[in-house]
Amino acid sequence: MKYDHVVSNDLYYWLKYVGKDEEYFWRTADKFRSNKVWWIENNKWCKKNIWGGYSTYGHVFLEKKEKEKYLR
Repeated sequence: MKYDHVVSNDLYYWLKYVGKDEEYFWRTADKFRSNKVWWIENNKWCKKNIWGGYSTYGHVFLEKKEKEKYLR
């Protein structure tokens, strides 16, 4: 949880190597989030904090139909 928002420094190196952009990465990665942990609010990813409340973790890159299982 401490590093949920951290993106690896070598991500951009890898994306350049495979000829993809950051949006491609997030569209792919977003599909692997658990709807038991994550939900979408105002087109942002949300997750409960262990200290109470919740935090947002960036823009959602899923298609409309893919978002449905994350809406509360």
